[in-house]
Amino acid sequence: VLRLNRMLSDLLDLSRADNNQLKLLREKFDCLSSLREALHLAKVAFPDKNITLNDHDFESPIWAIGDPDRLVQCLKNLIGNAVKYSNLDSIIELDFNVKDDCVLFSVIDHGQGIADDQQERIFERFQRADGVTLRRGDSSSGLGLSIVKMLMEGMGGSVDVQSKVGVGSCFILVLQRSEC
Repeated sequence: VLRLNRMLSDLLDLSRADNNQLKLLREKFDCLSSLREALHLAKVAFPDKNITLNDHDFESPIWAIGDPDRLVQCLKNLIGNAVKYSNLDSIIELDFNVKDDCVLFSVIDHGQGIADDQQERIFERFQRADGVTLRRGDSSSGLGLSIVKMLMEGMGGSVDVQSKVGVGSCFILVLQRSEC
């Protein structure tokens, strides 16, 4: 029921976006707060997984332009994918960086990885990378990454992937930085 509810929500978001009816905030917000919320929700959802936030000496708050709830949604989606496509004992890392006028959030797994020729395709609706396998009982609609891309672009940001088959993947979300 939860999976169907999430898929229905995703389809509604995509439909609203197609019809220019999806409302995304573009306001100044503390992105470290959103990152910590996503980490907390991930640890509740996946209590048996080792999900860590790489330690930095950033002082809170760090301001970005976007929608704080939708950033949490994007991070949760990427963390869920990292869990789904990694070994059961694999570490999932969250990282955060400020570069020039951008704020970057990374979700890093040490899972199956994605072939170079599949990396653009995975952001299309109903697409999954060829050659990756799911554990028994897991499933994928192929909507999650297209939702992340749509939401990030709607906030004036972007999503990118760096991956190597057999080594793992790093998904990077980028938002515009805002001064306090």
